[in-house]
Amino acid sequence: MLKNEEMENKELDLKGMIKAVRNMAEIKQMMFEYGIYDVERSDKNSGAHVRKILLEQLADKVEGSISFIPRNCDTYLYEGRISIDNVRFYALYTMDELILYAQKRRD
Repeated sequence: MLKNEEMENKELDLKGMIKAVRNMAEIKQMMFEYGIYDVERSDKNSGAHVRKILLEQLADKVEGSISFIPRNCDTYLYEGRISIDNVRFYALYTMDELILYAQKRRD
């Protein structure tokens, strides 16, 4: 992100900015349609917060398993994760949802 001084010295590219906003709007619409809530980027890998059903479908598609990790030392909220091609997909599960998922997988 640019600092205020850099923003003041940078020439305003109105056409480029409008194009970026329109592109982002299209991407956000696609994300919504796929069930992706948010996307993050780090030095190690990218990640996406997705709907539970999408996470489960991804796990089935790649014949992988979802790892469940307690969220921020909270014993009632868990983060279900799966990594595909160095992209981490995750969804939040309550303990009850985690139990239902485990029962569904067992059947």
